[in-house]
Amino acid sequence: MITPWRRRRRKTYGRDAYRTGLGPRALWTEVLEDRRMLHVLSTGSGDGSVTVDVDGYGSFGSAVFLLGSQGAVYDPIGPIGPASTTFQSGVAVRLGTIGERQFLTSGDILGSGGLEAPVVTGDLTQATSTYTASNLETVLTQTVSPLLNADNVQTGSILVQSYAITNIGSAAVDLEVVRYIDGDLLFDGTLVDGGGRLLLPAEFLFETDAGGSGATDTTFLGIDATGGTIPTVGRFEVDSFAGLGTRIIEGAALDDIITGDSDGDGFVDAGAEYDITLAFRNIISLAPGESGTYVTRTVFGSGAPEDIPVNDPKITVEDIAQLEGNSGLTNFVFHIELIESTSAPVIVTYATEDDTATSPGDYLSQTGTVTFLPGGPESLSITIPVVGDAVVEPDESFRVLFTDMVGGGSTESTAVATILNDDVELSIGDVTLVEGNGGTKDAVFTILAQGGVNTFVSINYTTVSNTAVAPGDFTAKSGVVHLMPGSSSATIRVPVVGDNLNEDTETFWVVLTSAQGARINRSTGVATILDDDPLPNLYVSDVVVTTTGAGSYTAEFAVALDRASGRRVSVEYTTDDGTATAGVQYEARSGVVVFEPGQNTRIVSVPVMTDGVFAENRNFYFNLTLATHARTIDPQGRATIVYAPDTLGEYIMDDNDAGYSKTGNWTNVTNTLAYHLDYEYAPAGNGNSTATWNFVGIPNASYEVFARWSAFGNRATNAPFTMLDDGVPVGTVSVNQQLPPTGEYSDGIYWQSLGTFPTTTNNFAVRLTNNANGYVVADAVRIVAGGIAPQEPEMDVAGLYRSIITGDTSPTTNDGTDFGFVPQWTDSSVHTFEITNNGNADLHLTGVPRVSVLGQHASDFLVMSQPDSVVMPGRSTSFDVLFQPGGTGLRTAMLSIANTDDTEHPYVFMVQGTGVGPAPLAHNAALPQDVNGDERVSARDALILINHLLTPQTASPQAAVAEAADLQVAAEPVYYVDVNHDGRVSAVDALMVINYLLSGPQQSQQTAAPATAEPLAAAEVDNAIVLLDDTGDASEEPRQRVEPVAQPVVDVRTAKERSAALLTAQRVEAAMAAPQGEGESEESEFDSELPEL
Repeated sequence: MITPWRRRRRKTYGRDAYRTGLGPRALWTEVLEDRRMLHVLSTGSGDGSVTVDVDGYGSFGSAVFLLGSQGAVYDPIGPIGPASTTFQSGVAVRLGTIGERQFLTSGDILGSGGLEAPVVTGDLTQATSTYTASNLETVLTQTVSPLLNADNVQTGSILVQSYAITNIGSAAVDLEVVRYIDGDLLFDGTLVDGGGRLLLPAEFLFETDAGGSGATDTTFLGIDATGGTIPTVGRFEVDSFAGLGTRIIEGAALDDIITGDSDGDGFVDAGAEYDITLAFRNIISLAPGESGTYVTRTVFGSGAPEDIPVNDPKITVEDIAQLEGNSGLTNFVFHIELIESTSAPVIVTYATEDDTATSPGDYLSQTGTVTFLPGGPESLSITIPVVGDAVVEPDESFRVLFTDMVGGGSTESTAVATILNDDVELSIGDVTLVEGNGGTKDAVFTILAQGGVNTFVSINYTTVSNTAVAPGDFTAKSGVVHLMPGSSSATIRVPVVGDNLNEDTETFWVVLTSAQGARINRSTGVATILDDDPLPNLYVSDVVVTTTGAGSYTAEFAVALDRASGRRVSVEYTTDDGTATAGVQYEARSGVVVFEPGQNTRIVSVPVMTDGVFAENRNFYFNLTLATHARTIDPQGRATIVYAPDTLGEYIMDDNDAGYSKTGNWTNVTNTLAYHLDYEYAPAGNGNSTATWNFVGIPNASYEVFARWSAFGNRATNAPFTMLDDGVPVGTVSVNQQLPPTGEYSDGIYWQSLGTFPTTTNNFAVRLTNNANGYVVADAVRIVAGGIAPQEPEMDVAGLYRSIITGDTSPTTNDGTDFGFVPQWTDSSVHTFEITNNGNADLHLTGVPRVSVLGQHASDFLVMSQPDSVVMPGRSTSFDVLFQPGGTGLRTAMLSIANTDDTEHPYVFMVQGTGVGPAPLAHNAALPQDVNGDERVSARDALILINHLLTPQTASPQAAVAEAADLQVAAEPVYYVDVNHDGRVSAVDALMVINYLLSGPQQSQQTAAPATAEPLAAAEVDNAIVLLDDTGDASEEPRQRVEPVAQPVVDVRTAKERSAALLTAQRVEAAMAAPQGEGESEESEFDSELPEL
């Protein structure tokens, strides 16, 4: 048991030694001669130097049991002289964490009859001693060195005491170590000092000479302690020796407090200074045979403690990356560099830690320490074995954690070891792209390297056609692509050719044929080319067949695509009767029209027969169905058989037919508007260019002459045609070729009559010369013996492709004149009627409007779109009619069309439809619901909906009220939607609900009260009332058009007000009967652009 120190032992301190003139060297000599158990360490003399007498356990100070130590004499910077700084500094120890502690000092141990004082050896800057207690063998190294600032000026000195402790016993040991220092900075002649705690790179406790002048206030000493485990609780304490010294011996815990620090800033308050003692606690746990290091440092300095350049060794460790190898072990060597030299051993603890690499499969884990000795190498290394394999894997890594540094600053350095995979496997991916409408775009194939690329890799590749074929669909390529070390992917670009053809999705391949530096896993990448071209549009032409006598003719229907396709297009066709009958006027045909890729026109011929007897024009239809790879825009062609009177003779001669000749400068041009698709032209001249049509060996007669040309603005306005009888001119006619031919219509085209001229020589000719004021066009000439009969239009009206004769008063659903049963106030489907001119002159529709509706129920039938006013021979126009019954029962009207067909003026026929009252509502219609929350369902709820629809949200509310028996709430959810299927949600729908409620499904139908209704375009129905859902099984899904808004305001009026409110209902009749808008007839794209056939 060690007796605590007594304050009475403090008398005078080390100043007397200096007053005798003895310096550090004299003291060292005196000690050696006196054979004391102390060793003198010194950084020399002068400002910033320290001389300290240490014993073999690391104790020092001026306490009497230290055998005359001078108490660590420090010479401050500046004019202040040297003085003692320390009464006592030492180490208190115990095994475990309970019980008394014992101070290790030569005086105490000798006095208690314990261990003999260890022998201390060394020189003026370093001392070494060794002792063993409780199976703990300790080697203590103590060194002093000056502290230099950034300008290499000494500002103090440092004493480093390093305990290397080895457990030589057979049991584990937990050694608690407390380094304390009772400092007496006597520069001001007092024991009154300040102090506190600093968190520099290392944690320091310090005290300052705070009792004298400002000059002495700048002197200080401080301590730190590293090694073992740094406690998080009971780590430090700053207190007076009377309060702290005894408690250390008694084994009390440190309180982690600074006595005198009332504001918690870590420093003793100014004016509260006292005789300060500092203490740090460490725990060193050692297994049998294990070693550990405990280091304390004591700093003597001038100035602010936080500015003193404490030598604080640190380490740096570089990350490393190496190939793993294919087998065995590969050593990964980490080099640890000590940044600053050390005056005491620096011991660094390390341990490996898994990351993506795991032990022991990828490397062998390790733990240990490395020790930097003073004056020794400042670079050390550790080796971690890595396990090699041939597995393809990504680069992996593990870490080496440097978690503790004894004798230096704190460290939590981490070094990363990257195990570079040297087994690389390659896979090429697929690519999908849209081809584009022209040029090229690249299909980019990505080659991914699995396992990481750490050496140079080269890959050979080539393209291979599949359904996409080079060079039409893509550009064939082959070559080499490289992967550089560190990369993980490479790309191959193959140009894909764009076009405007609609095609199937196509594919081609890129094949990796070989690789150097890697092996191939997936060798084939598939490029999928998506087509972005729309389906072509499919049309069929109308045909006019003119017959002049008994025999067989041909109706040639042109089935055409608006653009060629890249796919095989097919469409089925059938012929159907119109006014012509299959087997009588034509032969029925059916089949499939096929367009190979690149084709856009196919001709289908249908035989036409006639017995030569003049009759009204007849027609039949050519229908397209089931098209593949095309959209059918015009699915029906119509053939009109025109019965023309027999003539003595008719001859047509085209340019370049037999009998046609020319002189001079003529150019042939292909044009879809020309007769047989070509014509010739010559520039204006003096008659030096001629074109002659020679009709040889024809019967002598008078012939009406017709010419055909393609008009344009650069044509002559006086192109001269001369008629010749065996070479003798019989007449000349000039025509304006800037205008198209008019008058005679035959075989689907117009001809211009030049007049009637005779031949008596059986040889007749027509000659055109360029003696004109512009280009002259030579196309076809037609001559007809006896001339052409008068031009007359022939009107026919058809519905559903069936003719309706004028005066027809028997409506039927077969031709669309019977609209069927339609609920009152709602719209039927639109019925379309077609007007065709089967004559050889223009048909004019002269009425205003062109189609008018007459009769008792005329207002129930609305003409939604009017036909064109002029219909050329062989052409058609149409008009649409809508039935909107204003009442129930049979409703009839007459349609009247004024026209210029003398035999059918006006063209009239009857239409009819049947209006029906509201039927019980379907499950998906507007079933009744409790709108106003009065816990009943009545007509009042439906009337509220009407009010909401009729009234703008900002206007004053107006609500009609009706008396109605309460109804039970519907068992299923109810909905408010478009009841009458007119494409809108309006008051009419709510009125139908009222009718349903007031009349009931078993009573006679009762017309609902009318009201002015607005379509629900801007008006809304609020979602508190309307549930938008459709869970019914009705055949037609209701069209919902409802937007949520704020809750409606309901105004329930008195009985007198009800009558007034209901008067407004009379306005609905006009609103419901008003037309829905007049449409416009529009010529199809095919009709406007496809050349006449």
